[in-house]
Amino acid sequence: MAVNGTPRETGEAAETPTPDELRRAERLLREGAETMRSEAAPGWFDVAQRVTGAVRSAARRSIEIDAAWPEPTHGSATGDRLRVSDLVVVDALRRALVSVPQCQPSAVDLVVEEEPSGAVRCRGARVGLVAAFDVDLHAAADRARRLTLDTLSDVLGPPPDGVSREAVVDVEIVDVTPHDPRR
Repeated sequence: MAVNGTPRETGEAAETPTPDELRRAERLLREGAETMRSEAAPGWFDVAQRVTGAVRSAARRSIEIDAAWPEPTHGSATGDRLRVSDLVVVDALRRALVSVPQCQPSAVDLVVEEEPSGAVRCRGARVGLVAAFDVDLHAAADRARRLTLDTLSDVLGPPPDGVSREAVVDVEIVDVTPHDPRR
């Protein structure tokens, strides 16, 4: 049996272990595995909890955006506030933008602003589109802009008095492909 290196490294022929050597190796492996299963490293539980907590907070981090009640008397009369996660709004926008013919949204970012009162308002969105080569880009951008405004109103309600989302909906064609990017 090779002492310094594997048989391949030393050029020696590999020896076949005896049945007793195999049983001993199996027993050692089984005992080692049982020991590792039964004994957790000190502090492992605390580390596992911190890692799990960090993953959960990273995966669920979102901004709560103030929205208008569908019926003015429903919650606004009692002083209740309606908030919608930015993840919900972005998902609704992506689903709506898929209906732009031969275009696919590549990026959807909300434009939000925190007011002195603490309310977080959506002022609009920035949309990146990938379009097929033969698409009328102006028409596609206009349709995406209209869908964005309509979806923001559907999900968040009308903007507060004196606020216009139209000034802050930017649609950019970020790429043009020879085929429909939705396929």
